[in-house]
Amino acid sequence: MTEELLIGLQLYGVFPLWLAAGFADYCCHRVTRIERTTGRAESSLHAIQYLQVVAGIALCLFLEVTSLVLVVVIALALLHLATGYLDIAYTSGRRYISPPEQHVHSYMELLPLVATAVLAILYWTPLAAIFNGEAASWIVARRQQALPLGAGIAVAAGTAAAGLAIAEEYFRCVRASAIPPDAEGKGPHGP
Repeated sequence: MTEELLIGLQLYGVFPLWLAAGFADYCCHRVTRIERTTGRAESSLHAIQYLQVVAGIALCLFLEVTSLVLVVVIALALLHLATGYLDIAYTSGRRYISPPEQHVHSYMELLPLVATAVLAILYWTPLAAIFNGEAASWIVARRQQALPLGAGIAVAAGTAAAGLAIAEEYFRCVRASAIPPDAEGKGPHGP
């Protein structure tokens, strides 16, 4: 029963909230015209963060969650956090980050950590084996029990939609950086 609740929390709580926060962040970037301020550099950091989260999701969907997979997912979650810090450090002072966007960032930073913590609880035995001297499982094996079809489709569709938003933002930034400055010296990134 607890396992079903935790899986439900991942699928119907954490994942949809991550998608909603990502969409809200995308909207904030459009409002502040990211393509005319921080452009490709910031958008590239967003793409890296997206890939870090998606890699963790893919590992858990397609592979048995062994000690090795847990270590990689934890590393990806921490790397995502570090990349988020670099994103904010780069963006601060170059583009206005509104209070709503700052609030959205809180969710986007915390939700991958929450998902990782729930995963650690679900797979406590392989995680504990790393630290207590038992035989940790360092193998890579294809997942035996797949997600129910509907949940798998929802995760794939949500992940793809988030990827499309990231790609659209990046290519909008690329396109804006290709626009030459006008006669007054104003280009896509201001005067």
